[in-house]
Amino acid sequence: MNVGEYFIFVMEEPENSLHPKAQRQLLSVLQEISQNSQIIVTTHSPVFLERSKFENNIILTRTIHGNTIAKTFNIDLLDQLRIDLGIRPSDALLKGGGNCAILVEGNTEEEGFPVFMEMLGLSEFQLGIAIINMRGCDTNKVSNIARLLLAYDIPCIVVLDNNVQKTEEDIIREAKASLPNVRRIFRLSKGNIEDYYPLEIVADIINTELNPTSPVSANDFDAEKHGRERLDNFKKIMHEHGAGSSIGILKRSLGLVGTKLMKTKGIPLDNELALIFKEVKKIVEE
Repeated sequence: MNVGEYFIFVMEEPENSLHPKAQRQLLSVLQEISQNSQIIVTTHSPVFLERSKFENNIILTRTIHGNTIAKTFNIDLLDQLRIDLGIRPSDALLKGGGNCAILVEGNTEEEGFPVFMEMLGLSEFQLGIAIINMRGCDTNKVSNIARLLLAYDIPCIVVLDNNVQKTEEDIIREAKASLPNVRRIFRLSKGNIEDYYPLEIVADIINTELNPTSPVSANDFDAEKHGRERLDNFKKIMHEHGAGSSIGILKRSLGLVGTKLMKTKGIPLDNELALIFKEVKKIVEE
């Protein structure tokens, strides 16, 4: 396709109302045109981001002072990113925040952290931060995501479960050597993020979201268990009360609904979690 030399073509969110397959087709046409002309596209489409080159993307983010900052890709890091990231680039770059990112292990944190921040009078949108679900915690996954963020000069903190000390140690070494954007690593002292939800909230979520055949109370759980044992205990009680045994569904429901329930009931946020978000605010203000 030849549209003439020195042609500048600008499109605003062309993905609107387009099927993903149609988005891919449109992108292919635009990429062809861009061989001889300048194409500028504003987009929130994962399809566009996943199928374009890192160096062609510019991330726009608004600071807490109201001004907008453009962040371009550091071409010197391109070779290091020619590996399997373990996450879709859009999951890291389309979260709406270029001022700081919080890397978390799973669904509970991804859904619950924004509400935890609200409990402290903070807003992920006003601060311009991204909460990135790594869907795991192995060293390669953490370092690859951090490296992608580094390429766009985005600082981050990492929140890990208590049982992954080796990952923490590995990332600390990498941060000192080649990941200066990793500002802080938090390893949750109580176990998993689910350890920070009161048992009465867990019981409420099972009763209201998972349709048990008989009600669950906080007293049904073993309050002495933590970490993986705590989740196994949840699974056992769910099964005994006819609420299924999917911990994944419970964790997402805790994040989506349980955190809001904590806020509504005025249950204070654990000081350890509060420290995480205060650290994020500090980084953004810098």
